[in-house]
Amino acid sequence: MNFQTHEGRVAVITGAAGGFGQAFCVGLAKRGADIAAVDIQDASETVEQVRKLGRKAIALTADISNPSAVAEAGAQIRSQFRRCDILINNAGIYPNRSFDDLDYELWRKVQAVNLDSQVLMTKAVVDFMKESGWGRIVNITSNSIGLAAPG
Repeated sequence: MNFQTHEGRVAVITGAAGGFGQAFCVGLAKRGADIAAVDIQDASETVEQVRKLGRKAIALTADISNPSAVAEAGAQIRSQFRRCDILINNAGIYPNRSFDDLDYELWRKVQAVNLDSQVLMTKAVVDFMKESGWGRIVNITSNSIGLAAPG
């Protein structure tokens, strides 16, 4: 294995159907990684871009705030790749609502997607990393904590 590239590695990226998630998928594929693109939306466009680079890729449609959906995604990753070397927890939601319009259900959904999913996804793949003796987990967050944005 060449440690100057990601050749032979498998990367799992959430929020992979577009934006930064798609860019992470394509960038890691350019460096030799195979990709599991996880999103609640269809990530087939991302998978197509990765495959054009000669890498193996699968799209997993899953609500990563749902523990059983994450467990199923983990099983599919094991079935298809038998490993996960890199996990990028990129998915997040930011519904711009005033506090007066924020109900508890939406509050819980934001917490589940932006925070709980990072724990769920890590638990779904950490055994792969332990088995291979190598792994990297990257948790993406926003800078909104330091902004005085409306809503």
